[in-house]
Amino acid sequence: MAESKQTGISTIGLSQLSAINRVQFLTVAWMCVEVAVALFAAIRANSVALAAFGADSASELLSAATVLWRFRSDRHYAEITATRITTWLLVTLAMYIGMASVSAFIFRRKPEASYLGMILLITAALIMPWLGRKKRRLATAAGSTALRADAAQSSVCAYLA
Repeated sequence: MAESKQTGISTIGLSQLSAINRVQFLTVAWMCVEVAVALFAAIRANSVALAAFGADSASELLSAATVLWRFRSDRHYAEITATRITTWLLVTLAMYIGMASVSAFIFRRKPEASYLGMILLITAALIMPWLGRKKRRLATAAGSTALRADAAQSSVCAYLA
């Protein structure tokens, strides 16, 4: 019989918990790379789009860390707290992208080409859809709205790429 662990409001198998932890640690590691490279490339190319992508990556980094905390916590309110945090991160991201886009339009900023940015975006376009699908499957299995919101963050990242 498979072992299970009570994590806040749900009981999930240890193999599922292990899979969630692996995908979240992978997300955190990749998001650290994405944030650093995107912001560096955005500054060099004066690119609002790359800056928005870097902001999305930072938001997703915080979201992944929140979900990681949620599944490492035995507190009964962890799922609710993590869901609220990940939801607000999505809202904040949408507001930032909107404001940055309007600002770029009004001030007519012209970005320079960024080969580093292009490589990053191509790589993210390959990695993020896979992470999003994996997280959605795990969210359904675990019954976690926080992980489902984090999967949405991964999907936004893939769309932006």
